[in-house]
Amino acid sequence: MAIKAPSSASYLVLTLEDFMATADSFIQNYYKTGSNAQDIQRMIAAITNLRLDINIEALEAEFKITLSKRI
Repeated sequence: MAIKAPSSASYLVLTLEDFMATADSFIQNYYKTGSNAQDIQRMIAAITNLRLDINIEALEAEFKITLSKRI
């Protein structure tokens, strides 16, 4: 049995889940104690990494292939 690479959509979901955990932690901390510069820098880095981790072209190509198979 061959090992298949995860789809772009699966990778997107995993990346978003990781980002949402970071964002949730930031929000919880914000409401409990407020945010300091380090917290804000960490959240900005998470947003930047989210943009860098998602391969938009691969997602679009995968979507087009899936859509053409349905038609």
